[in-house]
Amino acid sequence: MKLNHNCVRDVLIAVEDNTGYRIFLEYPNDVHKCPGLKNYSDDEIRYHIYQCRKAGLIEIDAIDMSQKIRIADLTPNGHSFLANIRSDTVWSNVKEVSAKVGSTSITSIIQIANGIVSSLIKSHLGL
Repeated sequence: MKLNHNCVRDVLIAVEDNTGYRIFLEYPNDVHKCPGLKNYSDDEIRYHIYQCRKAGLIEIDAIDMSQKIRIADLTPNGHSFLANIRSDTVWSNVKEVSAKVGSTSITSIIQIANGIVSSLIKSHLGL
């Protein structure tokens, strides 16, 4: 399956919005709490949850025999990445740069987001 950056972002937003201390997001049971995921198929959501896990962006607590995924939280890297791409303006810039350079991996998207945010910080500080 091809990586969908919008789905990655929407998964991270859903996890942040629906997890907390001892509060888990169970997929697919809690999908009704995640309006941003309604545009994706079950396979696409599951694939991107696993990709986020492999990239170290989310913590999965358990996967049971019925294929329910219990997501515990974002990792520190997940929080950082989501903070960088939360703004629609920054996210649009990240996708534009990614398309221009032809790099679409999660690692590349994270690096691009970090670069854009660093650039914005420098311009606001007058550096």
